Amino acid sequence: MPSRVGLDPAVDTAVRGLCRAHSYLARTTPDEMALDTVFSTYGQTLSMLQKLVTNPETAVSDSTLTTVALVSYFECLTNTLKPGFTHSHWAGMQAILAARPAESAPSEVTRALIYDAYDITFAYPIAFGIPSPFDNEHWRNQEIAGPNGLSGAGQTLKTIRYQLSVRLPRLVVLIRAARAAQAGMSLIARDRTLRHAMDLALELVDLRDDVAETTALHSVRIVSTRDPIDSSLARSSFEFNSLGDYRAAMLYWQFRSMALNLTLELATLLPPDRETNLSSFTLERQSEWRTTQARLMTNLFMSWQYAKVNGGLFATAELSQAHMIVWAGLFQRMTFKDKSVAEVKRLLLPKIHHRFIGWTIGLGLAEMDVACDVLVGGRLDAFHAVAAKATGSRRITD
Repeated sequence: MPSRVGLDPAVDTAVRGLCRAHSYLARTTPDEMALDTVFSTYGQTLSMLQKLVTNPETAVSDSTLTTVALVSYFECLTNTLKPGFTHSHWAGMQAILAARPAESAPSEVTRALIYDAYDITFAYPIAFGIPSPFDNEHWRNQEIAGPNGLSGAGQTLKTIRYQLSVRLPRLVVLIRAARAAQAGMSLIARDRTLRHAMDLALELVDLRDDVAETTALHSVRIVSTRDPIDSSLARSSFEFNSLGDYRAAMLYWQFRSMALNLTLELATLLPPDRETNLSSFTLERQSEWRTTQARLMTNLFMSWQYAKVNGGLFATAELSQAHMIVWAGLFQRMTFKDKSVAEVKRLLLPKIHHRFIGWTIGLGLAEMDVACDVLVGGRLDAFHAVAAKATGSRRITD
């Protein structure tokens, strides 16, 4: 992204707006004049963007795509600052990419954006109950763009995380269909849905690189957790070499955890009288999955201190979303480590009430259960109702 600054006025204005939003969110007290300045820059960016998208020569250019990405991040950061303000440009990124010739090779900027914009590759499809628009051969196998300061192991983890993020929404759709099928789908249709879900789940749960993860962990120091509340979840914490290393590992653990959550959820839906089911989802294998699931949850808990100290609100925002995946992984447990699941949820809830996420603020334990259930194929209408209540909006599209 920094390589684009200074080359295009719209990108520069979008960067300025994003920086002003960051500065405002770092304030400890509200300031209407400063807030007006933030949104004034946003308005300038939208005016320039309008000219770009209506010009056939620039409508699907990298500059336009970069501007839309920056505007989308701005909207995510500021969606709680003004009543009635809603973010709406994530779909614009998808529209630009869809409008490009399918045979064209994505530019370095495009690949960099796709690797990091998992709001559009993952969160947007999850919220709307659809497969990711990037879940195809063209996008799944894109390489990391440019030098990124990561080790070889870190790049491997980032690549796997990206592949999981674009493929997991489809598994959520299949498991939601299987869960709903218990209340009225024909046996043949349900069997077909379960078979597709099983094949994909088994593929994704094994999409990992244990050697790369071990190598990455060898460069991480273990330190004591200083905050007494944080230490309730993890007495020790990871000290990463850089925020890049932290992010590569944390997102890898997050999406691997989700793959395990979904696979274990699927195991509860399978008829017990099928040999193929029994051979793929043996009790022994499910036990191994739960052990790995617990390890990954613990790794995420041990990452909080580093994120908070070294990356502040920006680093902890992504980890807060990871904690929602952890929450979904607790549904089939009575205890975690030496604590009841209820106690773990009570400790997690304030971390998920993150100001940069916005819509989760104020949700109680029961509402968070509904919100996180969507991550393992729960009802979309229930999730939309909770999200709408939390944001004061009547439409999920807001």
